[in-house]
Amino acid sequence: MNYQKKLSGPIMDRIDLHLNVPSVDVNKLMITEKNTAEKSESIRQRVMAARNIQKNRFKNTKGIYCNADMKNKHLKEFAKLEDSANLILKQAVNKFSLSARTYFRLIKVARTIADLSNSENIKDVHIAEALQYRVRTGE
Repeated sequence: MNYQKKLSGPIMDRIDLHLNVPSVDVNKLMITEKNTAEKSESIRQRVMAARNIQKNRFKNTKGIYCNADMKNKHLKEFAKLEDSANLILKQAVNKFSLSARTYFRLIKVARTIADLSNSENIKDVHIAEALQYRVRTGE
């Protein structure tokens, strides 16, 4: 966590996903119960389906192949937020004083999360998950 303090806000703003990875409890590694985590093949299928959704979405848009490639002007067309998602996003921007860059990146990440859920529009749960991948202040 200390190394993050050495990075400036504008640099951190340019990184889409931030995850804190806690150390693993050795006792959990030794448990031999059946693993209930999603299987890699299932995850792969969802990712491939999301990539196909994006490929089809942008097939008539020059220079855009995935959600991350979108310019801000494309978001109204390709990343429609449900009213509840828009409300959560506005509240987060105000509460955490998020920059415009962060605002637009959150929408792109939420669009990808929605694609992984095969959701046409961005819902509040997608925005909430995208917010979890941002830098946490005060830690």
